[in-house]
Amino acid sequence: MNEVLVQRQRIGELMGQLRDVDGMVPGESVQHLITENTTLKRRIRQVTQEHRQLPRTS
Repeated sequence: MNEVLVQRQRIGELMGQLRDVDGMVPGESVQHLITENTTLKRRIRQVTQEHRQLPRTS
């Protein structure tokens, strides 16, 4: 059960990082942001998949 909460928190953190791109700092390269965004999206998919594989407890 604790693992589920940890996974949900991590997903929320990653989603927050994606939203932070909207407030990007002037001077940051767009390519860097695109690369980081892609990496974060991949990590979200990975964490979500790990979350789905956790055993369900009621």
